[in-house]
Amino acid sequence: MTDARLDKSQAFRVAGVAHDGIARAVRPAHTDLDGDTVFCVSAGGDARFDVPTVLVQTAAADAVARAIVRGVQADREARRG
Repeated sequence: MTDARLDKSQAFRVAGVAHDGIARAVRPAHTDLDGDTVFCVSAGGDARFDVPTVLVQTAAADAVARAIVRGVQADREARRG
């Protein structure tokens, strides 16, 4: 979810690029077994703070990759006790 103002096509593109974050963190990525889906929702922020959509795309891909790594790390720590 972002507060960047995005129309439907921009949100679709952000989700597509964010999906690339999976490829950064999972090997092999995009197989039939991983059940990967990414959604993008825009809260429609203030027009005074509009940013280029490419920056939102980049941040989304980074966030997805970091979330996967953190999830794996948390699981490993939980299994250790």
